[in-house]
Amino acid sequence: MPEESLDHRLAYARRLATEARLDRLDTALAGIRADAVTVGGVPADLEIELAVLSAFGRVNLERAAEAWDALQAAQSRLVDASPVLRGRFHTAAGRIAYGFGDEDSAIDETVLGLAEMAGEPPSAERALALGTAGLTLAYTRLFPLAAEVMDDAIGCAEKIGLPTALLHSQAVYVHLTWGLSLDHLGLADGCAQRWAEVERHHALATTEPDALPDAMLALAHAHWALVLGRLGHPRT
Repeated sequence: MPEESLDHRLAYARRLATEARLDRLDTALAGIRADAVTVGGVPADLEIELAVLSAFGRVNLERAAEAWDALQAAQSRLVDASPVLRGRFHTAAGRIAYGFGDEDSAIDETVLGLAEMAGEPPSAERALALGTAGLTLAYTRLFPLAAEVMDDAIGCAEKIGLPTALLHSQAVYVHLTWGLSLDHLGLADGCAQRWAEVERHHALATTEPDALPDAMLALAHAHWALVLGRLGHPRT
């Protein structure tokens, strides 16, 4: 399969996974797998990426058990995979563990994924895995590390020309939840910094609305509206 064609098809499948459109996602993944078969089978890195996308499509529907089964289908290929795809696998496992309510395993898998990818060159898979890690760290309230990892994800994507709208929308969530936590503690100065970051990332996420799935675009606007409400400027 030509590399350009594969990249395009994977980008389409990633969007379907984000939108949790399982019927089309499963068809897209099956087509990629069928066309990628070699003498030794589907390459390990691709097999893991396909499993991750299948898992994300399901965990985005809060079907954690199905997502776990989809991911574990590729677990035996880890030994043959690159460090980045091993990191992609483990950060996905961390996200799914959070879906089960297991925060300890979510953190452990996420940290393992970050360690696997440390020092690796930029790639789409590395940027997306970092984005997943940043969200999971925010879910588990490790906000400073979540923000740092999300910045790394955006920087990685920018280096290879990967669209960053989705990552900026994820950064909106990281800084919003961090700000809400600080607000609960009465730390006004810290809140102001977080709201400024929400504004910055929201602007960057929505510069090209077509780059975001509709649900993610609506969510980014809702998050910004929440900040405006906190600042006394409710959006009507």
